[in-house]
Amino acid sequence: MIVDSHCHCWPSWPYGKVVDPTTRGSSDRLVSELDENGIAHAIVICASIEANASNNEYVYQEATRFAGRLTVAVDLDSRWTPTYHQRGASERLQRACDLWRPGGFAHYLTDESSAAEYFLSVEGKRLFQVAEREGLFASIGCRPPHLDTISKLAKNFPTVPLLLNHLAFLTDVEIERASVRQSVRALRSTQNIYVKISGVGNIDRSGEYPFPDFSKVIRILYDELGPNQLVWGSDFPVSAAYMTYRQTIDILRSHQLFMPKTDIDTILAGGAKFIRPKERN
Repeated sequence: MIVDSHCHCWPSWPYGKVVDPTTRGSSDRLVSELDENGIAHAIVICASIEANASNNEYVYQEATRFAGRLTVAVDLDSRWTPTYHQRGASERLQRACDLWRPGGFAHYLTDESSAAEYFLSVEGKRLFQVAEREGLFASIGCRPPHLDTISKLAKNFPTVPLLLNHLAFLTDVEIERASVRQSVRALRSTQNIYVKISGVGNIDRSGEYPFPDFSKVIRILYDELGPNQLVWGSDFPVSAAYMTYRQTIDILRSHQLFMPKTDIDTILAGGAKFIRPKERN
């Protein structure tokens, strides 16, 4: 079983002018790729960017249409929203749960090193209390300076899975720094932090498949965390700018030869931990 732990759907393409703005990010295109590549299920990370202010509603409707194939992670107060780190996040998440019954929520932090401190504030704690009560996971867009704070959050809410997007934006240069490596190593002491192997174009400097810089980061994360804290995601359709959907899988399956096949299979199936039974085929 393979589960895509990070992908998107948009009715309007949010990244510049293209000839096919209404279909490039559509759910039909996503599900077609899932079918073609033997993917059992996908976790769709909502992102209410550009002309997609209603992305939560759209993805919920499409998850209903493709019953058993898609899990919704609603966009909650991400950095592009006017409600970013404003009062009332817990109430907004509860309303989202009542409306759309998501599997989790997505929250993208700004790049400021202190941005994750919000999670430890009174408002942040109330937010994660709702996530804990509703059985949600949190998909977090973060940077390396946020890791220590996220480790504290994980220990405060050990039953809430925390999924870190795109290798937590760890580059091959940054991960060699002693302080950063220590922060990565500390993730091992948590039972509920998972790093997504996704977002190649955000990490690799070479710009060419099979992206050796990206693979170097994967190797270090694997050595530090093992396969059980790593999950695979395609970042489709954004990833289509620099690789095919199949290549997002093959970069792990065919180019990380240091891993036993059993561990690769564990990572590819890792997203299954976050799918509620009623959402499965």
